Amino acid sequence: MTIIDARGNEKGVREAPLGDIEIRKSFYFRTPVSLVSQMMVKKYREQIGYFQETLESAEDLDFLLRACQYCKLANIPENLTQYRIHGKNISIRKQKKQIQNTLLVRKNIEKLGYKMNWFARYIQYITWLMQYLPPRFVISIFYQSIKIMRYEKKTHVDYKK
Repeated sequence: MTIIDARGNEKGVREAPLGDIEIRKSFYFRTPVSLVSQMMVKKYREQIGYFQETLESAEDLDFLLRACQYCKLANIPENLTQYRIHGKNISIRKQKKQIQNTLLVRKNIEKLGYKMNWFARYIQYITWLMQYLPPRFVISIFYQSIKIMRYEKKTHVDYKK
């Protein structure tokens, strides 16, 4: 996913984990599949159900975690989408609610075969702190997270299944 600013200037590329195991290892750090460009076999879609609207701004993460119970996930290596950060994004306007719901979704993640290591715990703490930070500061953290995700590949969450 290419990150662009309000004027359309490219700010960076957020790399996506490609294979199922790599995607599962990254749930504590991010939403690893962009639902904007996702495709799914109909039978899995029916088993997974719909978005949980009570998890406003974190329903995509919840959906993906439920999808992992029924099927394998993958991203294609081509960059298909752009994400514009313009200051009025829902993730900025509803920052605190999104962070609270993200933490709520991740709270029960170990039931799905995940175990948090030290780096995942660190990211969870940083995520919790971000709900109290001004949105402009969180945007700058988001831009920095593009660099952090490269470190994530080396230090991951253990996945057992």
